Amino acid sequence: MVLSAFNALTLSPALASLLLRPKKESRGLLRRFFDWFNRIFGRGTNLYVRLCGGFIRKGALAFVVIAAFGIGAVFFGRHLPTSFLPDEDQGYLFVNMQLPNAASLERTAAASRQVEAILANTPGVQYTTSVAGFSLLSFVRTSYNAFYFVTLKPWSDRTSRAEQYQEIKARLNQQLSKLPEGTVFSFSPPAIPGVGTSGGFQFVLEDRAGRDVHFLASNLDKFLAAARKRPRLAWSVAPFCRVCHSSSCKWIGKRC
Repeated sequence: MVLSAFNALTLSPALASLLLRPKKESRGLLRRFFDWFNRIFGRGTNLYVRLCGGFIRKGALAFVVIAAFGIGAVFFGRHLPTSFLPDEDQGYLFVNMQLPNAASLERTAAASRQVEAILANTPGVQYTTSVAGFSLLSFVRTSYNAFYFVTLKPWSDRTSRAEQYQEIKARLNQQLSKLPEGTVFSFSPPAIPGVGTSGGFQFVLEDRAGRDVHFLASNLDKFLAAARKRPRLAWSVAPFCRVCHSSSCKWIGKRC
């Protein structure tokens, strides 16, 4: 309040004396520009005043328009995705496969060929790049993981409904879930690079007391049970050795 009072008593009057000083009439190109601007601004002001006056005189019409916009907002709010960043068609998607722990690389390669066959027969898929022995979700190199980079056809070539992005994902997840070899699913790349299903943050749960593996596993289950109650979080668990940082080490769960 003191600063506002000081400004009102000193700076504002000084500024008003400069702004309200009589001006000489300008001429030339600058004068024509200001005249044109004043005419356009005056027309816009008059139009706005007439519209407001019309709505004031016709209150029922104004309430109908407001109600229509409200109904439209509710309709689109229920049908549009509720995420902060919508799942966009970026022209590619990811597929992750995980077999039972300690599965051999040959077994992973055999299962990978089945996944590649499904991807090749999916409408809208153009190329598939397979990486056996790696998981993008956990960034762990193991013999029982595989990752697929699926490139879709150009947007202009995918005209049918079966070739739309969400339809391709739904079809893939439906067929991949039937594979008995392991857990296979597709997911979208993050809308913001580095933040998404394969990004965000990592959390390491460490047993500092040196207890047995059952103690660590029970606490891990408790932690995941509490984390799964939050729909904004998605978890991928990968145990690893504290010495070699591998998830296939024989010393996992032991004091190596």
